Amino acid sequence: MMCWRYLVTALLATAIAACGDDSGRSSEVLSPDDLPPGDMTFGVEHVMTRKGVRTAILQADTAIQQENGRQWDLRGVYIQFFTETGAESGTLTSKAGEYTPDDGSFIARDDVVLITQSENGVRRLETEELHYDVRSEEIWSDSAWVLNEGGSVSRGTSFRSDVNGENWRAVGVETENISTGGGEITF
Repeated sequence: MMCWRYLVTALLATAIAACGDDSGRSSEVLSPDDLPPGDMTFGVEHVMTRKGVRTAILQADTAIQQENGRQWDLRGVYIQFFTETGAESGTLTSKAGEYTPDDGSFIARDDVVLITQSENGVRRLETEELHYDVRSEEIWSDSAWVLNEGGSVSRGTSFRSDVNGENWRAVGVETENISTGGGEITF
């Protein structure tokens, strides 16, 4: 009899608590697109697509919704890029970013590092701001950048390229060839 009394008391307490005002909260799980402006989400993951094909997976530690979810301000950004066949083609990290789901535009900011593969090996691009447009599959920066690739280091003031890094248009470029010999690096 004593066990039933505790069970009934617990059930009544739960029922009374359920009748209280919960300020419109729902137990439904919401995606970042469903959140009102100014809401903060932790541990965001979003799949970017072009014509129904996955082109990238965007992850962020934190996302703050702006303009009724039409823009996400991101912190702790990591993006994994994919080819049309699904193979990984590169990664991007940055301290901050801005993503607009409606048009697929993305801006990475603060300590941006983009790592991809090229015919010369690993390509590492560093800049303070990098733009990515999923629709046109282009990346660009109007900030100073450094590119390490295949034994050379290039620096410039701005550039525009396809996401594969095959068609570059750059401004203010200086390149240093680095060769290794006898354990020393020479310029």
